[in-house]
Order: sequence, then structure tokens, then C-alpha cells
Amino acid sequence: MKKPTELEVKLQFTLKGCTDESQYKKFLAYYYSVGWYVGKSKMRSWKAAVSGWILNKYSATKMATTALASAYVGEIPILTLRPFTNYGPMEDSSRFIFTVIKKSLQGEEIRVAPNINRDFVYVKDVARAYLLASRVGHSDGEVINIGSGVRHTLTEVAREIVKLTKSKSEIIEDEVFLRPKDSRCWADITRANKLLRWKPKYTRINGLKETISWLKKDLH
Repeated sequence: MKKPTELEVKLQFTLKGCTDESQYKKFLAYYYSVGWYVGKSKMRSWKAAVSGWILNKYSATKMATTALASAYVGEIPILTLRPFTNYGPMEDSSRFIFTVIKKSLQGEEIRVAPNINRDFVYVKDVARAYLLASRVGHSDGEVINIGSGVRHTLTEVAREIVKLTKSKSEIIEDEVFLRPKDSRCWADITRANKLLRWKPKYTRINGLKETISWLKKDLH
């Protein structure tokens, strides 16, 4: 891989919607310090690394927002929902499931990060959780996980999508898509069930089928 210039990295951060100049500078400093390696492998795509870097900052922002809300407990009713990896119709085209479905429908090669777990929850189940939360009469800062409660690797989900779309796409595990400190957790939805009387109604397969159906129409 040809190492990018500072200007190229800055432009890529801007294209991805991150205009905080400190972030692209930290990105450059970090990867120069590790010799442009991702884990034990030489980086193959610095643009993919930029996307991963920005997503990690997004996660940090969510945690900071939760902490800020907690500071107002006792003054106003606070209830925080923590959706895990939601997916479904109308999601951003850069998201994992959207990307894999699109590549499957087009018969393209699919590259995924190896050994990464996610808890995928369908968007209609997430929306229902928010509606139920809005009806809670009183709350004292509870943080409620919204997920399926089940973990699956990205490779497993990609295989399901390829099967559902009857695609001939090849799935390749590639360490270039690993992100620093990538999450491998899944949701404990006990509190959601207890406080909101919520649990997911959609199985992952049913959610994928609806998402595939929507994307087929969107692509034509």
C-alpha cells in the first residue's frame, strides 16, 4: 500500500463528515507510530482504516452523551436506551449489512473482519423500544440495552445474506477491516424486558429478508 499524504488523509476525513482536524492528525500520528500495520498485518487500505477510526470516535461520543444525561438524574426523568447494532430499510449505505446485501445482489467479493461479534437488532424492534420507553411514567437514569441478546460473527451474518440472496459472492476474512479496540460484546436485555416489557419480535433471518427486499427495490 502506498502511504497517503497528510492532505489525502485530511480530505478523506472531510468526505466522511469528520471536520475535526485533530482527528486526522491523531490518525496519522498513530499509524506512523505502528508502521501502518493493523494488528499483525500490513495495512492494505488506509481509507478503510479512516472509516474505522471515525466509527470509534462516534462510539466515544455516545458514551459521553450517556454520562451527561446521568448527571441530570434526580432533576428530570432520565431513561437511556442503548441500541446495539441495528439494521434495516433506509440505513446508511456505509453500514455492514447494507454493504454485504448490495455486494451479494451484485455478485461481488465480500470482505469482512475476522472474529468480530455483533448483536444485530432489527430497526422495527428498536423503534418499538423507543415507543415503549416514552410511556414510562418515572425513571431514575436507568440505562437499558436494546438488542437481540445473541452474538454472531460478521462472517456468519455475511454467509446468511449470501444464502438468502442466492448469491455466488465469495466471502473473505480480511484483517485490514479490524478496528482498534473493536467491540465484541452483545446485549443483556433483561432490564428491557423487566422495565419496558420489551423483547425483539423479529428473528435475524426475518429482519434480513425484509432488508433484502427493500434494497432490491431501492437498487432498481
